[in-house]
Amino acid sequence: MSEFDSRARQWDKDKMHMDRSLAIAAELEKMVPLNSSMKVLEYGAGTEILSFLLKDRFSEITQMDIWQLQTCTLKMVHFMELM
Repeated sequence: MSEFDSRARQWDKDKMHMDRSLAIAAELEKMVPLNSSMKVLEYGAGTEILSFLLKDRFSEITQMDIWQLQTCTLKMVHFMELM
């Protein structure tokens, strides 16, 4: 299990993290005219709390986070070493 996965198991249980995500979702809904035909990218998605909170507001949400890129890079490096 990666360090990210270990930390992520506890991250969403922290009330501060959930409260912050709820506040961001509320502000986003105030500032941007959302509609269900929108496709969005959440960059820096982490454990995807914000996407989960807004999942019914969009037709599609793509999440991306740096840990995913690092994991892919490490897998590619390992694959290249095996060749």
